Amino acid sequence: VKPADCKKVFVWNIPYDVEEASIRELFGECGAIKGVQIPMGDDGKIKGHAFVQYEETESTDKALELAGRVLGGREVRVDFATSRRQ
Repeated sequence: VKPADCKKVFVWNIPYDVEEASIRELFGECGAIKGVQIPMGDDGKIKGHAFVQYEETESTDKALELAGRVLGGREVRVDFATSRRQ
């Protein structure tokens, strides 16, 4: 279920060596990107997921359609990002 006014998606199953530019290239097809967050572990390595923040909420609907697309040899999964407080 899409949260009201959702402008961020959660992307997982991304390669551990992915570059932000690759995420922007793939997800930029869906609309203007405000920012990309790629969480890192204490060891400095990518945790295997990212968040893509869009300018418009409609872009998140399009981003969900990218689930299953291949990025760096892996099929990415996509969902609406929700607050941990919910």
